Amino acid sequence: MEDKYESIRKKSRKSHCAFPNDETGNGRNECSKTIELCANHKRPLEVICVDDRVKICTNCALFGDHKNHEIRNEEEVLIELCTKAEILLESLEIIDFSLENYEKRVLVYNSRSKLIE
Repeated sequence: MEDKYESIRKKSRKSHCAFPNDETGNGRNECSKTIELCANHKRPLEVICVDDRVKICTNCALFGDHKNHEIRNEEEVLIELCTKAEILLESLEIIDFSLENYEKRVLVYNSRSKLIE
């Protein structure tokens, strides 16, 4: 039986964590990807400014408003986000399991206290 968080995990893997292979089997299929261009430089948005949480072009990263900010490539950020999402789901499962056990103990305690009365 599928646990109640498995459907969330599957959706996360399909939409964010999986990179379809190109013809060579080496990562993303660049042909199906729409290229977004920088409004200032008309260059592809190839990297992410972690400080401002936006996709930017390399000119913005080197010479523009994002100079001296933390810059990372998109796949690296996606992998990190997916890893963090998995950790959060695992933590949620642990909390949920603990809560269920606590609720069961409360029910047992209440039923015992009624017997004593």
